[in-house]
Amino acid sequence: MGYRINLLSYFDELYDKATKDQIAVVEGDKSISICDLYENSKKFASYIQKLTDNKRNQVIAVFLPKGIDCVIANLGIIFSGNAFLNLDVKNPKERLQGIVNHCKIDTIISNSNLNTSIFNQTIINLDKIDYSMLDDENLLYQYNIDTDPLCVINTSGSTGIPKAVMLSHRGMIDFIEAVKKEKLITSNEVIGSLSPSFFDIYVFELCMLLVWGSKIVVIPDTLSAFPIKILEILKQQCVSYIFWVPTIMVNISNRDLLSEVELPTLKKVWFAGEVFPTQKFKYWAEKLPNTEFVNMYGPIEIHVDCLYYKVPHDINTDRPLPIGKPFFNTSVLILKEDKTEAMQGEEGELCIRGSSLALGYYNDSEKTQKAFIQNPLNSTYPEKIYCTGDLVKLSDDGNYVFLGRKDTLIKRMGYRIELSEIEHVVVNSNIGIKNACVVYHSDSKDLILYYESVERIEDALLKKKLLEKLPRYMVPTVFIFLDQLPRNSNGKIDRKLLKEWKCK
Repeated sequence: MGYRINLLSYFDELYDKATKDQIAVVEGDKSISICDLYENSKKFASYIQKLTDNKRNQVIAVFLPKGIDCVIANLGIIFSGNAFLNLDVKNPKERLQGIVNHCKIDTIISNSNLNTSIFNQTIINLDKIDYSMLDDENLLYQYNIDTDPLCVINTSGSTGIPKAVMLSHRGMIDFIEAVKKEKLITSNEVIGSLSPSFFDIYVFELCMLLVWGSKIVVIPDTLSAFPIKILEILKQQCVSYIFWVPTIMVNISNRDLLSEVELPTLKKVWFAGEVFPTQKFKYWAEKLPNTEFVNMYGPIEIHVDCLYYKVPHDINTDRPLPIGKPFFNTSVLILKEDKTEAMQGEEGELCIRGSSLALGYYNDSEKTQKAFIQNPLNSTYPEKIYCTGDLVKLSDDGNYVFLGRKDTLIKRMGYRIELSEIEHVVVNSNIGIKNACVVYHSDSKDLILYYESVERIEDALLKKKLLEKLPRYMVPTVFIFLDQLPRNSNGKIDRKLLKEWKCK
């Protein structure tokens, strides 16, 4: 097969082998074959190249719901030699504008159903593209090398603007080959695709299509509140593989929905993004005795995931699920506060080195330098590592165990959230709040906003104002008014004390 220079070399090979009727994406009652997807994406790429004067390695935004058009847009951008950035169509106007401005976006791909008047950029309307009038000659992707950018994934940041993580062809190829080596994926999987298009899980599902010829079955995000309907789609479409965050799986467990809908074709279940309570996992293992379960771990700054653990069906429920061992060609370090390496059983910060590292944060060299640092254990040559902020330890059986977060970065409902970003938005929302502190309680899943103001603000009004600036998963669930936030001896807001208040 040879060494891969860019991700689309897999798709070229798949296209040569694909049958005309092999389905690539299913969206409700619509579908598209691998051959039509390949050809339309290449033609769309030629349109992009003409519109952008054959520029390469630019970031082009996609403002579309997840579906066939979104996949065509993403692949068209890659074929044109550029990188895609999928926007959340449900995000508030101010947040969307902040993202496209920060990433210096010139071009946005959308359709006629969405309001694009909020943007000042050039808009490409997919509904007005006639693929029969386009050719697919001289596409620029053939000049991309493995270190070129593939896509940008936005994650919560401390300044009110999300951090834009730049992923590369090399990093995704590294993860694909690692998954191949561990034989975790087989050809022609049917994917129950639930993650939003702006998640790295979706990017890997896209890779599964390009590499293994997997079929992506798009599950509408409107069904998140109706998990039984999601299971019915899995059964109807004969889904064999899912890669979900545990929140929805816990919900299914709590309602005993696997007793109502049998899933005989579901053979592979991956999960990542947050802790999956062992007792809730056991429910899935008992209901699906012939299914392989894999607990994945990896921040967005590592292409998809870097550690994995094949969870045995008979795992002891008295302990949390391990996050496992590193993938092939990935190395992990556990660093103590003094930047020395922790011994087995000692707690420390998990740091990653290898080809799986992201290129950094787009248009933010300062944040990149802080997060991607020189390996303190190596003083002889340049070697970058990424410090995750997650506290772990190495157990006696050789698996890494997640212990918690080092700072204020949390994971909630599968989303990675910087609490200071919420605080920044609250204080800068012109609603009379002088100071704010947000704490998160993993047991209750509550985001609690403590705030200082002249007088108490009605919870409903405060929530309404924040929904105008933040996605729903970042809006606090509890609001507590204080005349003055408590301070510690350094004059800083005493977060620890505020968290203890809730615990009591």
